[in-house]
Amino acid sequence: MNYLQQFEETKSKTLKSLELAEKFVSDLGIEKIAQDLHLMRMTLSREQFEIIIAGEFSNGKSTFLNALLQEELLPSSNVPTTALINKIYYRKAPTYEVHYDNGKTQNLTRQEFLDFVAEDKHKVEGKAPQILQKIRDQFGKATHLEIGYPSPICKNNIVLIDSPGTNDMDERRVQITHEYIPKSDAAIFILNATKIFSASEKAFLQRILDADIKKIFFVINFKDLIRSKEEFAEIQQIVIDHLPKEIESPKIYFVSALHALNHYKQLKGVNEEKPLSRRAQRKQERELTIEDSGMLEFEQQLMNFLSTESGTQKLRKPIDRAVRLLESVIDNHILFERNSLNHNISDIGTRVVEIEKQLKKVENDLNQTTKRIELKMSLESEAISRWYSNELSNVANIAEQTMQDGISLQKDPEVVKSDIDLATGKIETQIAEQLSKKIQSMINGIISDEDRQLNDQLGNLTQNVIGLSTHNDQWGETIVRRETQVRKTVENASAGAVVLGGLTLLFTGGLAGWGLVGAGIAGATYSYVTQKEDNQSMYGRLKTQVKSRYKGNVSKQTKELDKYLKQLNKDTKEEYKKVVQAKIAQERTRSQMLIKNQNLEAGEVQQKIKALDIKRQVCESLIHNLDKDFDHYLTTTNEVKADERIPVPR
Repeated sequence: MNYLQQFEETKSKTLKSLELAEKFVSDLGIEKIAQDLHLMRMTLSREQFEIIIAGEFSNGKSTFLNALLQEELLPSSNVPTTALINKIYYRKAPTYEVHYDNGKTQNLTRQEFLDFVAEDKHKVEGKAPQILQKIRDQFGKATHLEIGYPSPICKNNIVLIDSPGTNDMDERRVQITHEYIPKSDAAIFILNATKIFSASEKAFLQRILDADIKKIFFVINFKDLIRSKEEFAEIQQIVIDHLPKEIESPKIYFVSALHALNHYKQLKGVNEEKPLSRRAQRKQERELTIEDSGMLEFEQQLMNFLSTESGTQKLRKPIDRAVRLLESVIDNHILFERNSLNHNISDIGTRVVEIEKQLKKVENDLNQTTKRIELKMSLESEAISRWYSNELSNVANIAEQTMQDGISLQKDPEVVKSDIDLATGKIETQIAEQLSKKIQSMINGIISDEDRQLNDQLGNLTQNVIGLSTHNDQWGETIVRRETQVRKTVENASAGAVVLGGLTLLFTGGLAGWGLVGAGIAGATYSYVTQKEDNQSMYGRLKTQVKSRYKGNVSKQTKELDKYLKQLNKDTKEEYKKVVQAKIAQERTRSQMLIKNQNLEAGEVQQKIKALDIKRQVCESLIHNLDKDFDHYLTTTNEVKADERIPVPR
């Protein structure tokens, strides 16, 4: 069994356990937790591994992707192609879809897809202008393309994300580094063995290093052009020298994507019918085997990483949360009711009436509370938006000054672009991080304030009733805490903590890439500049690019942020309302249960205690199975980690 199969097997067991837990909790009548378990199960069932491939367009990125797919699916070109992201999924038959900014999709034929991704190639070669116009008219507001194909690698629930080439200075670098890399399970950065780390790559690398460096694989293509061990060592050292020193074992791999792809084409008999020239025969004789191409070893290490790192996190999060929810069922429901059976509560009717009065008050005040949340968030959102606009303007000024300095020194325009990227990349990353913190701080502060007021009104009303009662020793059985480790439950926490936890689930990954939708929609096309252009005309083009990329982007990105904050305000308010309503419903249910239990005969109490003990055992069994399956998976992946090795170039 390979690593990803082990993940899928554990995932299948976990889904089954979550389904049983959902039914068990639903049968108990605890619908809010049952709904949470259902959402968790649906989310896990849709989990997939996302791998983004980035790099300059002349480094063989499309050929590398085709080699991974074992099929010449994407067109290759030495000039830039479309600015859109391509997402490749497993499908039993080939499919091509374009996705628009309004959420709609449209099916494409294979030829329409090829015309689409080759737009700039047509432009450069002066071909088919009528096709270009049709594409612009039809797909002007496209955000990304989705390709379905029966590829072996994608069958492992893997999605390959083909990012645009990154030679130029544009918004896509921000989109890739701030949105796609943080959300991906692995990122592959393609380098060219014949020209390691151009000025443009150094600038892009600076942005990448601000992402999660542990998940980044550096693939050095054109391995077949390296002639000696000394060259291998020299190239590898250049890459290492550009990485942070604290990375002890960087993921560096040498591959020949073209030779690997040729191997798969030969297996399928592609072009077998065509007679080969003598030159072609000699070239074929020099082809590296699939083993020597480096692709198999790279794929093995990639699958290893996905299962041991990303796979662990994909399972850990739903399992930990499910365990916390099930423990809250034991603590807040089963043990609460069992405890109520062991106590004599005087004036129970009067106390329940007082509880209902308090619940009514909270209920009546809820709309006013949510309006207060909405107003506070609106005011703080305006302040965040102003700060963000000012920060973007500062970045635009830095880009402008760097460009003017480069022009005055008569630097090559391509070098000036890299200088601008180096000058602004780190700052843009810091702004994104600060923005995320400011938004989270806003939510934490506002919800915490309301939570303190709510607890003064609500608290644990029914629990307090039991606390003021006398213990009924005649039943002869005390409550024994289970020996399993009791985790702090979200449901045992304040309403505010539950809201914050819910919002974390709602907006996971959103804060990092919220405003980058605009970058994807804008889809600024690359400019293909021939060597015949003089520096003055290229400087003119550069000035236009800088103005569009920086100053022209301030207003657009600020509007995107305002749109995001407005939706966040609405969702925060609704989430808070739902949590408070669930808490009110829980207290009402408990109140009625207290009255009912106080009127039971001794024999009925004993029967109910036995039934509750069985329910507790079932719940603890569900927790045990979730923990057991995950522990087994961890043991397996730890054995995998122990076998990891740094690949040696062949």
